[in-house]
Amino acid sequence: MDTHSRTPPDLFTVRVWAERVDDAVEWRGKVQHLPSGEARYFREWAVLVGFMVDVLTRSRPGDLAGGPGDLPGGSDSPRP
Repeated sequence: MDTHSRTPPDLFTVRVWAERVDDAVEWRGKVQHLPSGEARYFREWAVLVGFMVDVLTRSRPGDLAGGPGDLPGGSDSPRP
């Protein structure tokens, strides 16, 4: 295996928690790209996926031609 041509991995942490708002529960989260420290808070899954695709597209130009639908097993409508 040629380890010289391998790109270092992009690692993310994802935290998800529930918050009570009035009489309802809202799910919230934080995703962080570990190598850069860049982070986003989110309330919708699309924000989580969009952030990750954006970071991966910037760190690996040409590897991801499109969006989440182009990822293996991906979909334009991510499910929680």
